[in-house]
Amino acid sequence: MDGSSILPTSTKIMSTFIREKGKFFSFFEYLLLESIKPKKIKWGSNDNTDNNEFIYNNEMKSYYTFFHFQDTNFIVYIRNNKEIGYEVIKAKKNLIDVVNQASSMYFSTERIGINTAARIFSYVFYVILQIVKELKYKEIYFSGADKKLGLMYDKLVQNKFFIKAVEKEGWFYTGKKEDYHIFKRR
Repeated sequence: MDGSSILPTSTKIMSTFIREKGKFFSFFEYLLLESIKPKKIKWGSNDNTDNNEFIYNNEMKSYYTFFHFQDTNFIVYIRNNKEIGYEVIKAKKNLIDVVNQASSMYFSTERIGINTAARIFSYVFYVILQIVKELKYKEIYFSGADKKLGLMYDKLVQNKFFIKAVEKEGWFYTGKKEDYHIFKRR
């Protein structure tokens, strides 16, 4: 071989790096960065999940609201103790009535699948930020609903892109206490 390329000179190879705002990221890092940013989605307390309102439920001692993604309704909630969470709602209509019944047959902690998990978390993240902004909370925390989700959250809070996205919204990670990851407002 004479050391010349076997590719025609007009062929370009796809770069494995992306430049955004003057910084270079690997393609994988860029995808991860994009998947964990808060992503805007319609949310609300009505069945169309689009009125940007949340409700307080005395029995649950929680503020909650909903969003809809890929034929599935989600409830996002913040308890009085400032623990945040979300679940799938198996009902399609009368979402507030379902919450008021508080029947476990309507709720599921099952996640929709690995391909959409990051996107769903990005929507949950966005909705939570909207609610805590209005409630003027100074601290929030979360834990995994099961061991597997807990391990995923342990990795998430170590991710520099997630931490950067949280800091951009005015929050910082203070660490883990027992099973809970704690964030405080700057």
